[in-house]
Amino acid sequence: MNFNKLKKSKLFILIAIVLFLIIVPFLIWGNDITDWFMSQYWFEKNSKLASADRGIAAIVMFGLLASDIVLPIPSSLVSTCCGLFLGFFDGFIISFLGMTVSAVLGYLIGRFFSGYAKRLVGEREMLSLGRFQKQNRFWWILMLRPVPVLAEASVLLGGIGRMSFKQVALEFTIGNIAVSAVYAAIGAFIGKSESILYAFAATLIISALSMLIARKELNR
Repeated sequence: MNFNKLKKSKLFILIAIVLFLIIVPFLIWGNDITDWFMSQYWFEKNSKLASADRGIAAIVMFGLLASDIVLPIPSSLVSTCCGLFLGFFDGFIISFLGMTVSAVLGYLIGRFFSGYAKRLVGEREMLSLGRFQKQNRFWWILMLRPVPVLAEASVLLGGIGRMSFKQVALEFTIGNIAVSAVYAAIGAFIGKSESILYAFAATLIISALSMLIARKELNR
């Protein structure tokens, strides 16, 4: 199934619904949550918390990242804060673990709703989705890990299409290692005053490169 055929199929409706469910919380609460993470209060509170008890600070960061699949959490900012408050190595570990739990939950949620999706679009369309994912021409989940919204959508669709968990886990694990390392390094080595700006810049650059590669592969 190529991209032009996809746009004409019921699968396009399914993908649109998945994206809609992810985007709506960002539209409602995204700006407020992002402003909170960028506030002086957030930095001061968590800086004191990390100084007093790094374990509690790590649990807070982990919980935020793990819930990213169902809440509009700016994972790039939280991962940057992991490096800022916990140092590079510990920040990387917490960021990686949190993002990985989120991805696993996304896959499981997709598997749970796979039957509902089948009734929505039909067995034929679901088989087409399965074949498209099985071909795995360019490792969708790996390439979309840095891209907001599409990162969550890709693991959900992986579950809905009943992709092999082994393959899905391999892709999001590699992607999470790379993304977590970048953001933890920004937080740990650049510091508070500029780390958030660098995190945003890194998000834009990495996302743009991923989307450029995706577009080239789709055109093929």
